[in-house]
Amino acid sequence: ECGGGDYALLITVGIIACVCIAILYLVLVNEGQKSRQPGSLLIAALGMGQMVTTVQQLTVIQQFKIEWGEPFAGILLSLEVFSFDLDMISIGCVAPMGPVAKFSSRTLTVVGLLLVASLVHLLYLAVTKSKTLQISLLLRTSGTLLLVFF
Repeated sequence: ECGGGDYALLITVGIIACVCIAILYLVLVNEGQKSRQPGSLLIAALGMGQMVTTVQQLTVIQQFKIEWGEPFAGILLSLEVFSFDLDMISIGCVAPMGPVAKFSSRTLTVVGLLLVASLVHLLYLAVTKSKTLQISLLLRTSGTLLLVFF
């Protein structure tokens, strides 16, 4: 059963993802203008990547049919929010999917985020009226996203 709140949650998550990518893009633009090595941003991206990997592993552990003790069970329950479970944001309300389609959509989520980064890049070029494509800005943003997710 799908309600109005399910659609609102899905739209909110989509908007938050787009805003986060735009913020990442602008941070990378500012880092590039300072003409120094973006070491702190690289370390932060590596840390985020490690956190995402750890959260994914812990959510897999939660799927085991084991009664965990209370401190660990509470941690696993709270980390479920950060897993890439598309059922949590009610994606099935918009497009009912079988198991194969659900797996494919999870896998293609990163590709979708890269497309959003490309749109943010094109919007930035249009707003700044840039005469060149400045592909390095897009590649830095895409590389950071891939670093976080892989």
